[in-house]
Amino acid sequence: MTLPQDQAECIRDNYEYLGTFTPATGSAVSMRFEIERGITLQPTSYNTQAYARGIIIESLLADHPSSAEPNEGEKFTVDGQDYTISGIQDNDGRFVRAIVKET
Repeated sequence: MTLPQDQAECIRDNYEYLGTFTPATGSAVSMRFEIERGITLQPTSYNTQAYARGIIIESLLADHPSSAEPNEGEKFTVDGQDYTISGIQDNDGRFVRAIVKET
């Protein structure tokens, strides 16, 4: 399910960062996104209380090339800082939340 264009524009306007997304193939695209730091991440496939601090980048799925979910190893860049995707936390068809590492 995608967002109506007017809602998507409103959300983009409220994202704090303007940067680029570089897919594994194809050209980099400019987009707005939000960076959340200090997020508590729990490992998948474990039934434990292990947690780690992480960084999440949230963006509109429709802003990615071909509206496709980003893949591990692809990058966001803002102000010269690269953030490499290590996994996807959530994708509801409108928003995608990528777990990233500063590289």
